[in-house]
Amino acid sequence: MQEQSTAKGVHGKISQVMKEVEYLAKDMGVSYAGSSYKAISEEKVTTAVRAAMVKVGLVMYPIRQNVTVITRGPKNGKDRDDIIQVEITYQICDTESGDSVDVVSFGHGIDSQDKSPGKAMTYAFKYALLRTFAIPTGDDPDKTHSNEIDNAQPAKTPSKTPSKSGDELESAFQLIAANKDKLKPEIGKVMNQALEHRTKKNLKGLQQIIKEFNIA
Repeated sequence: MQEQSTAKGVHGKISQVMKEVEYLAKDMGVSYAGSSYKAISEEKVTTAVRAAMVKVGLVMYPIRQNVTVITRGPKNGKDRDDIIQVEITYQICDTESGDSVDVVSFGHGIDSQDKSPGKAMTYAFKYALLRTFAIPTGDDPDKTHSNEIDNAQPAKTPSKTPSKSGDELESAFQLIAANKDKLKPEIGKVMNQALEHRTKKNLKGLQQIIKEFNIA
């Protein structure tokens, strides 16, 4: 018999999920344009958070989606490499009380074939989960509990949460994306600038946007 949650309301249950999934370690390597870095897979995030949401009685689904195509011409004789940007609003609902909150997330996908939309949607969903439930990630082997996630169990909190520049970069970008209303009437121009800063790993550029538009 499934254990019943003692949390009340959607905010109480979000807090409970945060307690259930306190830390997830990065589990894959990514190579792009001659550089490489570690990242956390959508499968790992979804597996951990889904189990916790089912346990406490939360559901999450998309209710709105805006798609923007950022056109980029062919390079070195190859096919066009356009960027698909999706802005997705997810609704998180408490199955007991009916309370709900909306969460906005952005995702970008680049593919010369037909996978760009799927990549963008996967990215948006992964970061909606990571940021909504404030899940830190890291790649320190002394603080990795990947065996727990392999058994569909949430990992334990490390003794000290690592601070990574990549996480700071993504957090800054997601903060701008979540406060896009403050960017009007220059929202399109500023979001493109923010995207470029993220692509170039320019944290100072993102921080300047946050300061300029007084984003808290």
